[in-house]
Amino acid sequence: MQLTQTSLIGVWQLQQFIIERESGEQFIWPGKQNGTLIYTDSGYVSVAQNRQPLTNPSAEDQLR
Repeated sequence: MQLTQTSLIGVWQLQQFIIERESGEQFIWPGKQNGTLIYTDSGYVSVAQNRQPLTNPSAEDQLR
């Protein structure tokens, strides 16, 4: 399926939060995530993303 502006219109719930690093490595953001993306037919986008606090964060997580 090819993504188009029309196919994105609506409200979407976050299922996974994956970041692709410069090296190409995929990094799954730690902790329980939730979020909502809203795409309007007039071209606006709204994003709300939250994460539960980590109980034992790594040094890298503490820097974030």
